[in-house]
Parts: sequence; C-alpha cells; structure tokens
Amino acid sequence: MPINDRRTETWAAIQDIEQRLERMPQPMLLLQFHPGAVLSRTRVAWLSQRIPHLDVVDCGRGLHYVQEDNPDAIASALADWCRQRTPSAATGAPVVAVEDKTFSGTLHWTFARARPAGRDEGLVAAWSDRGLVMLSFADDADDGQRQVSERFPACRLERTDDARIAGLFTASGHTPLHLIGTDFQRRVWRARSRCPPAPPVTTPPSPPAWAARRGRWAAPWPPTGSPCWCPATGWCRAPAAPAPITGARTVNGRC
Repeated sequence: MPINDRRTETWAAIQDIEQRLERMPQPMLLLQFHPGAVLSRTRVAWLSQRIPHLDVVDCGRGLHYVQEDNPDAIASALADWCRQRTPSAATGAPVVAVEDKTFSGTLHWTFARARPAGRDEGLVAAWSDRGLVMLSFADDADDGQRQVSERFPACRLERTDDARIAGLFTASGHTPLHLIGTDFQRRVWRARSRCPPAPPVTTPPSPPAWAARRGRWAAPWPPTGSPCWCPATGWCRAPAAPAPITGARTVNGRC
C-alpha cells in the first residue's frame, strides 16, 4: 500500500487502476459497513461516481473482519444481488405446455434463413396447436418439410408464415413447448430446458492462431482434408477426401 502518498511503483499502479474505473463494463457489488476500517463514506461515494455499474449495499455495523461481524447481512446481500441478475423463468427457460408419446394431429411448419440474401443454413420449425414440437437445421424448404414429415409421419402438415421463426428468438422464454417422444426423451428434454442459456458463439479464430495457442498444426495451413470448427474443441482436421467438404456441421460438439 502506498504510505504517506509516496509516488512509488505501487502509487503509479493504483493511479492507473483509478483512471480505468469509468471504463469497467461488468456489474459490481460493494458492501459497506460502519465504521469500517478501509473504505470511508467519502471513498464509497467517490467510487459510486466513477464505476458505472456499481451497486452499493449498506450491511450495517462492521470494522475489519466484517465476515465475522455481520455474516448474515453479507449472505443476504450477495443472494439478492445474484438473484436480480439471474434470468427469470418468464424470460429465460421455455415452458413445457404438454407432453405426448405420439401425435397425429395437424402441424404448422415453416422454413427461413438467418439472412435471406446469403447462403446461411436455414431453420425449419413446426408447431402443434399446443406449442413448438420441432426446430432443426435444414438446407432448404424441401429439406425442412422432409424432416418434419419423417419425424411425424402420421401428422398433416400445413405451411405457415416464415416470420414465426424470428419470433422464436425474440421471445424464446414465452414459446410453449409440446414435447412428443418416448418417456426417456421427454425426461432429457425437460432437464435440458432447465439449463441456463449458453454464452454467445463468437467467430472462430483463424486456424493458425488457434493452433498456435493449442500447440497444434506445426505444418502450414491448410492441412490435408477439409477443416471444420467445433465449438467444444476448436478447429479440427476432417479425413482426407477426393473433393472439399463444405458446410461441415457439428452434432453435440463432434464433427
């Protein structure tokens, strides 16, 4: 700690940290105690003015070992703060409306691409009158219809508005699910629906950069065969093939 405000290396480091406080993007929690041993009321006010996403909670009396002075207040403040930042069931987890082992009614299906002008792989979705029954990748509308008909051969299919797929991503927590499958399948789907959302998938790094970090592929890029990107493992090398393989897909993190 800098003593008597002497301008040592520690003093310079703290100055640098203080100048960066206003650019901190992450939410933060500061627990304040009275009289306290380090942070005075003036210092807490100074931090509140500079850290954009800082929440200050007054936890009552405490001096130096505040976790011993007021443990219940600390636990309550942390629990409340985390609860406020946890997605609610209404906005995060989908709701299972109904479950069936088999289904032979009418299904409304549609196909859409992420960017209609591009060559992105499309999505096919199907709904019963009770909720969403299927969401899958598809090459085109014909492929999508084939998948739905093969998955539900006893159902009558009717095409619906393509814009319904976009609605799945703008209000995913409000999309009821109609689970159709075996007892085991439905148990798995119910468990999966309670999992928290995954972090966003970012653009994969270039293969040479990724290989350098992982110590793989000393040979020049590209390697023999067609590469593909797996979210779980990164770039991997597909078996050699007579012709390039395009549009490599991953299933459960495996090529």
